[in-house]
Amino acid sequence: MGFESKLATTVAVVGSFFLLVFAGTASASDWEQTSGDYCNIKNPNNATAKKYSRKQAGALENLSFDKQFTVTCPLIIDNLNESEWFVSASFANYAGYAQQYKCVLEEYDVFDLRVRAYTSAITLEDNWVGAASFDEIRLTEPENRLYMWCALPARSIMGSLVVSETPGS
Repeated sequence: MGFESKLATTVAVVGSFFLLVFAGTASASDWEQTSGDYCNIKNPNNATAKKYSRKQAGALENLSFDKQFTVTCPLIIDNLNESEWFVSASFANYAGYAQQYKCVLEEYDVFDLRVRAYTSAITLEDNWVGAASFDEIRLTEPENRLYMWCALPARSIMGSLVVSETPGS
């Protein structure tokens, strides 16, 4: 299987996987999905990250064989303070070996001070997809905001970001 074919297959699998997971549990009005290319490299002046990152087909990809970089994802959610939320970032590993994927979800106040942070990490085998997720997230103050950053290991793809209302909240 060629590189482009493998990439297209992986992106399709990641997207399909998360659409199937959430299709039966949430209506269109209480969940939101955006693509990984909505996220950005944390340090855009990093020559290595620029050289080895690619946004394509709704995904953010790390093309490097041995470099990891950090990506940032602003989360803009209407009525975040009124419910509990489930937040996840999907990943695909095509490095040829198992790798760890770690994300941090941070809450900031109106003065841009970090109020608290949650961490989620998963290990994915080669040619496998999965998600780092956070459940039952509620802001401490209505005017606060959420921000997420994730480590994107070598030969990996960040697919969709999903934010959904926790059932029953």
